[in-house]
Amino acid sequence: MAIKFHCNLVVPATQEAAGDMPPKWENGLISNASVINDRRQASVSSDGVFNTKIAIPSSDGFSPMIDASFVSKSERTATMIKQKHLFNLSNSFGKWSKALDLSFATVGGVVAADFKNKVTNKKDNWAISVANTTLRITGDKVRGRGVSAIAAYMLVKDARVMGMLRIGDLWIAGAPYNIARTGERPAVKAAVQQALIQTGLNIIIANFDATIIDEQNDVLASMLTGLRDLAKAEVFVNPSDPTKSFAVWVKDPTTGQFYLDLQVAA
Repeated sequence: MAIKFHCNLVVPATQEAAGDMPPKWENGLISNASVINDRRQASVSSDGVFNTKIAIPSSDGFSPMIDASFVSKSERTATMIKQKHLFNLSNSFGKWSKALDLSFATVGGVVAADFKNKVTNKKDNWAISVANTTLRITGDKVRGRGVSAIAAYMLVKDARVMGMLRIGDLWIAGAPYNIARTGERPAVKAAVQQALIQTGLNIIIANFDATIIDEQNDVLASMLTGLRDLAKAEVFVNPSDPTKSFAVWVKDPTTGQFYLDLQVAA
């Protein structure tokens, strides 16, 4: 048994969007306004398609949220509430379509004037949102990659990874190590990045609830165990074990630092 590498990769408290990111987001949506509307109309072209693609799936997603024994103040049972929800959704295509038609209408010679105004007005809110969520995990290509990319590159022994380490990251032992089966490095790298973004954001959104952290660490352990070459790495476990492989999110109770504790054993 040997420890191939061990490191702690920090997640900043916030990661401000680069100066060109909000205008790029804004311009991307505005310049494609007509295409977005055309695709909307082609994808949901009628009442029937609306019901199949939107109303019924939305109702199916809503239904489990209502306890079977629940009765409302107006004496509606769970079944009645679910039926009313589906009924309302199924009869809302006209209202939905009209609202979007107005948003994408040409006003004063400007195509999709309302849509474009809304995008511009939300640009600053978008920048604040990504700074407090996604960018904390991903970083960016210009100013430096975040934990999701660094960890993924570590686990496939990408030669560029040691140059990605940031102030605050702690290198404890070993060297980057490839856990992937032959021919699977690109797929493993992509899967690890996506899993870290998903689990990290779930934890941030849950305000670092201990139960959620543990659940998301279970997800990482299961996924990484399945991705690894059995001959190259021990199973990934949660909680961390000094003799095993692990990738666990940690919220330090003393410093408040949120980080990924990552180790590979083989």
